[in-house]
Amino acid sequence: MDKKKIVIKLGGSFLFDKGPNTRYIKEIADSLKKLSDKYHFIIIIGGGAVNRMYVEAAREMGSNESYFDLIGIDTSRLNARLFAAALGSSAYREPCKSFEELTAAESTGKMIVLGGLVPGQSTDAVAAEVAEYLNAEKLVIAKDVDYVYSDDPRKNPDAVKYEKLPKDELINIVSKTKIRAKEYSVIDIVASMVIHRAKFSTVIVNGADVKNMEKAVIGDSFKGTRIV
Repeated sequence: MDKKKIVIKLGGSFLFDKGPNTRYIKEIADSLKKLSDKYHFIIIIGGGAVNRMYVEAAREMGSNESYFDLIGIDTSRLNARLFAAALGSSAYREPCKSFEELTAAESTGKMIVLGGLVPGQSTDAVAAEVAEYLNAEKLVIAKDVDYVYSDDPRKNPDAVKYEKLPKDELINIVSKTKIRAKEYSVIDIVASMVIHRAKFSTVIVNGADVKNMEKAVIGDSFKGTRIV
């Protein structure tokens, strides 16, 4: 039986806050290993607090947005390497740095972990492009909010939550966002445009709830937003 191909984007904020969150890393790694008999996972890891720390330091030194993007790629790859270590022998141990490397890693049948690929894109955009490139069935994006909202719910108590969100409306929401390194909203505009054109299904969940994320992967009822 062919395994269903699932791309998962894990926000770096869950895995790396004030340092590596080893409890969470192990929990999500164990969850994916448990499901790997039926699903083939490709996991994209964000930069998180490590990235923010380096970006702010570089900003104080006068660097520009393009340089921040390079920092983001490096930190996300470092995070990806640590997550691959948690997966052990189940993972292709080297974070892929290009689509060519991704194709080679696919042939091993192991779970693949990677961070950023090119400057100017968030790891959400990488996840969406990887899902399209590999003809994945589903993209699961784990964030630090339970749903997609019309506005930042932490700043606007009247923000509307969406359990189902049309692809066109997702682009409208994202297009209002200020596009700067580490200041993306739910996802960035590139990711939303790839999701709009692609055939895979997309769900957005709170990554802090691993059991809920499992439900989103296998198609059970879950708390989060379906992009339709």
